[in-house]
Amino acid sequence: MIEHYDIQQYGTCFAPEVLDPSALHPDDYLEVQRAAAAAEEQRRAAQRQATGRIDFVKSASQPNLGASRPSTEEALAAAQARAAAVAARVAAMGPGYAAARR
Repeated sequence: MIEHYDIQQYGTCFAPEVLDPSALHPDDYLEVQRAAAAAEEQRRAAQRQATGRIDFVKSASQPNLGASRPSTEEALAAAQARAAAVAARVAAMGPGYAAARR
């Protein structure tokens, strides 16, 4: 049917000055893009198989590496202590300090 009616697969209703599908670079067609993506995926799969699995082990030179994090209550208490220290420093500067800095 395509040959009989001379239908162009990449035809357009636009004028050739606006869009000319025959002037497109061959790399712009979907088939070429899909083939390039498949080749890249195969290359990455081969690279993953070639590198193999990496086993990670803890280092003895860093003894605190596995130290546990503080609990939520401890972290909150530390944050409140820091906030209180900052508030005390601001209060010690006096009420005119903030107005003078503006």
